[in-house]
Amino acid sequence: MLLAALLLVSQAAPVAAPVSADPGDLVVMGEKLRRLRMNIAMDGPRTMKSCAVTMSSGDPAIDKQACSSASYCASEGRDHDETMADCIDNALKDFVRQQNDPDMPPTQGGATR
Repeated sequence: MLLAALLLVSQAAPVAAPVSADPGDLVVMGEKLRRLRMNIAMDGPRTMKSCAVTMSSGDPAIDKQACSSASYCASEGRDHDETMADCIDNALKDFVRQQNDPDMPPTQGGATR
């Protein structure tokens, strides 16, 4: 299925962090993920043509990771708006968890530091 343009709205909930993290950090990260908006164009199944962050999360690392996660999700065949958005949300949550716990191994979405 060809998706001409896909506007994704991150509806991420605050993510879990190590017990030693300041509880205020959870709210801040959740708010950052909620602000993030992206425009993704697909060029056939499993092929992302372009990706742009149209509204920043306020965190350059999250913004950069968002398109990497979208590319991963497209390559996994997430060709419907809802499944693509869910995949990106989950990948970004994992990325934030990795930021909070550097010993955590990489997970879905090819999260990079």
